[in-house]
Amino acid sequence: MGVCTNKVIILLSDKRSGSTFFQEMLKGRNEISSVKFTPHSNGETHFWTMAATILDDDKMNKQTIFNKYNGYGNVSVTRTLLNRLLLENGVELDREILTVEDIFYYWEKLIESVNSLFFFEKSPQLIASFPAVLLLVKWLKITKKEVFIFGLVRNPFAVMNSAYELFGTNPELRQFGWLDAYRNLFFIKGLLDEDAVEIIRYEDMVHQPALIFGQISSRLGIDVWDSKSFKSIKQDSVNRWQNSSLLNNGLNMYVEILANFVGYHNHIGSGDSEIKDLKKFGKFNRFKRYVKAIKSKVYYRYIKNVKLAFDEFKKNNTGNSS
Repeated sequence: MGVCTNKVIILLSDKRSGSTFFQEMLKGRNEISSVKFTPHSNGETHFWTMAATILDDDKMNKQTIFNKYNGYGNVSVTRTLLNRLLLENGVELDREILTVEDIFYYWEKLIESVNSLFFFEKSPQLIASFPAVLLLVKWLKITKKEVFIFGLVRNPFAVMNSAYELFGTNPELRQFGWLDAYRNLFFIKGLLDEDAVEIIRYEDMVHQPALIFGQISSRLGIDVWDSKSFKSIKQDSVNRWQNSSLLNNGLNMYVEILANFVGYHNHIGSGDSEIKDLKKFGKFNRFKRYVKAIKSKVYYRYIKNVKLAFDEFKKNNTGNSS
């Protein structure tokens, strides 16, 4: 007989903040599992951001400045992706998704599809979307499941440098993505009980993994991690950003205020000064980014929808021909 999963672990972080390593550490445990299938990368369901897209509120979008995640093309494609996530994980679609209550119903069904003591979810996209944050908080207030929330924070300079190295993202703009994400994280923390969200700094996780994961195991009520589990940690990842010439002039003052609050005080420069070497982001580089953005929109709006329909056709017709 399967396990009815009533314990949930949610990791909230910005991108490029070490969430994949955190995920690997937790999913390596027999007591902890994620969904067996997701249409997205890195084992991330995108459930809450897809839900916010499906429940799209035009009036709110026009009247507020709050951010939302726009990575799916349109509501139709998003609904297809969410339905596929549910079906591939054995969740029966016995009601249409029209309301917030429908979202909560299917989220708990998805949790219960995992045959282990803990269901684990990470999604950097979640705290990049304020509507998704609001949906999550409302669910947290009413659910009877035991939920453990961890917020993983990394030095904004390290995030900016990592995003530049991997994606070519403009660091001067990327710092505001960091600010948005962690504004939303502390918004969640402020609305819940005092100890509901445990904040972990990436740098502490790298330098003192036995201590940090010991605290995590104590909170979850599971055995401590074997010290061999920490051998893959790259210590040089913490200070690598300090060798970058992109980050010579400090952070925007508002980004720095939040960074200081979280405990990052070793910044280069100070105040609202521009980040150096922005010639690297000239017209040609901006053109490449526009092309990439357009290709992404086309992929999600058209190509992925056709691919999903073709996959569904093949699945339904397998074995029908002699």
